[in-house]
Amino acid sequence: MISAYPDILLEGEDATQFHSLVDSVRAWLEPTCEFEQFHVDRLAIVSWRQKRIAIYESRLQRFQRIITPSLLIKAWPGIDDTGRNTFSLACMRKKIKDLLNLELLLARLFRDGN
Repeated sequence: MISAYPDILLEGEDATQFHSLVDSVRAWLEPTCEFEQFHVDRLAIVSWRQKRIAIYESRLQRFQRIITPSLLIKAWPGIDDTGRNTFSLACMRKKIKDLLNLELLLARLFRDGN
């Protein structure tokens, strides 16, 4: 199944680490049929993406500490504190939504697998 999703890795991500995760999840859950293999691989993919979101969340927090009103004013003349807050909230809202969707998918996979 993994080969059916060639775009799982983003540019700069380590394919060796990803395939190591897949191999670990497969060894741990030992799927015995194609159906189980599909869900085990899906779990590995979701785990990889959840890790990615955690990394991006951390980067976003650093980014938000670096972005100051004076820097935003230089980059976008005319922006005020409201604009800065809207920009930050929009970024966080999307990341949080993505994280929640992944957590829901994981919960469904575990529930349906039992």
